[in-house]
Order: sequence, then C-alpha cells, then structure tokens
Amino acid sequence: MQIREIDPANASYAQASEICNLISYAFQNDDFFKVLLGPRYFMPLPPPVGSAWHYRKLHFTDTLKMWARLKSNDTRNFELLNDNNEIIGFSSWGVPRSLKVETPRWRRVSIWLIKKLLAVVNTVLFFGEGDLSPPTRWNKARVMFDEIDKDLGWLNVKDEDLAHLDLDSLTKTLYHQETMWWCFSMAIHPNYHRQGYGKALFSRCLEELKPFYPTFKDGEAEISGPAKYGLFASPQGRGLYESMGFVKTRDIVKELEGTKIELPLYVKTVF
Repeated sequence: MQIREIDPANASYAQASEICNLISYAFQNDDFFKVLLGPRYFMPLPPPVGSAWHYRKLHFTDTLKMWARLKSNDTRNFELLNDNNEIIGFSSWGVPRSLKVETPRWRRVSIWLIKKLLAVVNTVLFFGEGDLSPPTRWNKARVMFDEIDKDLGWLNVKDEDLAHLDLDSLTKTLYHQETMWWCFSMAIHPNYHRQGYGKALFSRCLEELKPFYPTFKDGEAEISGPAKYGLFASPQGRGLYESMGFVKTRDIVKELEGTKIELPLYVKTVF
C-alpha cells in the first residue's frame, strides 16, 4: 500500500480516468449519485449490454472535469495505491482561500482548454437528451447546493462579524466553507472496504493538511479562531469520520428529482 499526494504539474488524463473509474465503483449504490446521474447513466459496473456507450460518454466528461481539478492549485488530492500500483482510494480537499497559491500560467491555460473542450463535448455528446443528460441533472444539483449554502449561512459569514466574537463563540460558529479545509471527495474501492484502507488514507490527509487557524479582522478588532475541517458525509463514511474526531453539526435533508437526499455536515475542530 502506498499513499501519495498528486502533483498538479504532473497530473495526467490517464490518472484522472482511473480515479473516475474508482469513484464510479465506490458510489454505485449511493442514492445521491443515482439521482444525480439518472437511470440512463447510473448503472452497475461493468455496464450491461446496450448501455456501454452511455457509460463511456459519462466517463469521458467526468475524466475531463477531474483532470482540470487535479491540475489546479486550488485543491490538494491524495491517492491510495495497492501493491499492483492501482488506484484504490482517492481524497480531494479544497484549500482555504488565504492559503491558496496561484496556479502557474501555463497550467491555467491548460485548465482553460480542458474546460472549453468539456463544454463542446457536453454539447455534442448529450445533444437532445434534455433532462436525461448528466449536465442538466448536475445543474439541478447545483441549485440544491446553492440552497444548502443559504440554509447554512455560509454566504453571510463575514470576517468583520467574526472578529468581534470570543473563542468559545467561534468554536460553535460555522465559518465560511473557504475558511477551512473542505473535503470534496473521499472514496475507497468496494473490494477494499473494512480493511483499514479508508482510515489510513484519511489519516494521511489530516496529517498533510496542517491545521489552519484563521484570523478575523475588523479595524482594531482581531481574533484567531480554531482550525476546522468539514465535509458532507455519505452513509458509508460516517463511522470513519466520527472515529477521526468529526462531529455531525447539521442534518441537511433535501429533495432532488422526487428523492430525499441526506447530506449531514460533519466538522472537526482543532484548537
């Protein structure tokens, strides 16, 4: 077993493709992914006869998105490899905004080109599919997450307001999402569940992502708050997160395409 951070400068399309395959396997029984992809594109893997073309289209577009993410300095990404050097685990984290380092220009250009290609590919491959197409369903999911952002109050969290709170109040306060380490993705291949691989990968991530203690200012008022790590937990991962010191902070329940979606918010606070 080997855990390593993915170097944005060397992230490849093949690497992104393998990660997308992993995520497809890891979440093939997840209710949110079933609704997000819809009946035409969500299927057991490998795809049954007659649906392989739909899977290949989806995999290609997902790989382009993942490749752009891996090449950016806005995220830190970790992969878990088995003894055959195959990716069996992946975790992606958003960098707190004040810690972000600008992505080099040549890489920004390549990311821009990938995203332009993705836009063209989405138009061509999913032409005429309407609500059945993954891009349309993703847009509906974005609306749902915008609602969640408003419910949580992230959009209204201002440094100027937090600067006047004491440490105890800051401990109980939910910062803006970009003022903490935020886990976008955590996946382990089903063949490796319950064997300690998830804990090993997640522990390594927390070791590498040193606690970030934000400072909030408003004129002469200034205070440093505790560091926080956050994520929306899937049913499969909640036991792992709780064992690592994460606490359920809010119960998020939404409806998407007539299906109830539960995305509890977990936060770990470090003093």
